[in-house]
Amino acid sequence: MVFSDSFCFSLSPLKLTPMASIAPLLANHEIINLSSASSLEAQRSQWAKRTPAPKAIAVLADPVFSPRDPRLSGEASPSTAENPLLSLFRSGCSAFDRLPNTQKEAENILALVPDDQEFLALGFSANRSQALNGDLSQYQILHLATHGCIDDDPLRSGLTLSLYDEKGKAQDGLLRLQDIYNLDLNAELVVLSACQTGIGEAVSGEGVVGLTRGFMYAGAKRVVVSLWNVNDAATANLMSNYYEQMLEKDLDAISALREAQLKMWKNGEFPYKWAAFTIQGDWR
Repeated sequence: MVFSDSFCFSLSPLKLTPMASIAPLLANHEIINLSSASSLEAQRSQWAKRTPAPKAIAVLADPVFSPRDPRLSGEASPSTAENPLLSLFRSGCSAFDRLPNTQKEAENILALVPDDQEFLALGFSANRSQALNGDLSQYQILHLATHGCIDDDPLRSGLTLSLYDEKGKAQDGLLRLQDIYNLDLNAELVVLSACQTGIGEAVSGEGVVGLTRGFMYAGAKRVVVSLWNVNDAATANLMSNYYEQMLEKDLDAISALREAQLKMWKNGEFPYKWAAFTIQGDWR
C-alpha cells in the first residue's frame, strides 16, 4: 500500500496467516509511504542516470555521547560538562544514553556481507566527519544506528553522532538536516535506526519535510525511519532480521521489512517494539 498527500493504493494483496482476531495492516499488505507524486517523478528521473554503487553496506553505530563514557581514556575528566552544542536543539535532546545494542546490531548486519563490501564506523569513528565523507557514495545501503534529535523546526533536526573524541574533547557531532541535503549518496536504501526519524513538518502538497526528505534529496532511493521512540534491544533484533530477509532470503527492502515486523508480531512482541519503522520512497 502506498500513501501520499494525494493518493493511496495497495500493492498486490498478500495472504493473511491468522494470528489474532485483529491483525495489523501489514499482515495483508506491503506498505510504503511517499511524500508526493512529484517527488517520485524527480527521484526516478535522477536514478535513471545512475550507475549502481559498487559496494554493499556502510554502517555508523554506537557513537560516544558523554564525557563519562567508559570508552574514553583516563585523560578525560568525569566532571566535564555535556557538549554545549546540544543546546542548539530542544531540551529533549540535551543528553543521550549510550546505545550498546547498536554495536551488536552493526556486527550482525555486516556478518551477512563479504569484508570487501562493507564499511564500519563504531564509537569515536561514528562521527560527523565520517558521515560527511564522500566515500559513503560507494555503498548501496547506508545504516545509521544512533539517536535522532527532532525539533519543531526541521532545519534544527538531525542525527547525533560522536560528541567527543578519544581524548574527551567536545566536538560537533550533530549531522543537521542541511548537512544531509548536501550529502552525495548513491544508496538504494538508507536506514535510520534511531528514534522519531520519520517526524517532520507537514507541508501541504509535499507531505512531511524532515530527515527523510533530506536523504532522498541527497540521493537515497528509499529511507527506513521511525515514528516514535524505539527500544534499543528490540530495534537491534528487528534490524538484524530485516537484513537477513534482504541479504540471505533475497527479498526487496519493502518485503523484507514487512517480514521482519511480522516475525516479531507472530512472536507476541508488542507493536510499539516493531511498528514504529516505516519505509518511504520508490516502491519499485
